[in-house]
Amino acid sequence: MNDSMTSLKKRMKSTAYARFFSARRYDRLNNYSLFSLSISSFTLIFLTLFQKYSPTKIFLPDNLELMQLIASITIAVLSIVVAFSSYAIKSEKMRISGEEINELISRIDFIADLPFDSTIANKVKRVRIKYEILKSKSLNHKNFEFEYGKAERKREENANEKTTISKCSIYNNFISFIPYSIISIISFVVFLYGLFGYMKI
Repeated sequence: MNDSMTSLKKRMKSTAYARFFSARRYDRLNNYSLFSLSISSFTLIFLTLFQKYSPTKIFLPDNLELMQLIASITIAVLSIVVAFSSYAIKSEKMRISGEEINELISRIDFIADLPFDSTIANKVKRVRIKYEILKSKSLNHKNFEFEYGKAERKREENANEKTTISKCSIYNNFISFIPYSIISIISFVVFLYGLFGYMKI
């Protein structure tokens, strides 16, 4: 395999890994957002039931009203975010794109075993054009996802090689999960507070 094909194959593998990483990330975001929406909804329902059927009131009426208002707004916002983000669709598109790039990598491996001539050069050119088309699709991976993909590709090629991810990329990877995690934790804590208050009575 000549240097040009080797370089192309490395770039393609990094892109494929980035697409698969992006697919997994969108899948996790979908799960986190749906879990946040679900636990917020259940918390709102059960707090109302705890308050209604308790012999004595667990929450002061004003506090309960404020919590119900905040929970309702949170649920409405989460519903809009989940509807418009389309995490599941994005995850599937990224996965398919990664598989398409892997098919091109298989073509490169097949071409590399053949004696190089003008026909092979044209085949490599077609693969390169197809790869550029896949890269330029409207739904593309983010820069930090490519860094993760590149690091994963290097780990595959050399298990002993140390790969580092920049702090900026780590931040960009986890920042999207923080709002959903905070909402889930707060909702769960409020639910437990209401439940323990109901059981103590």
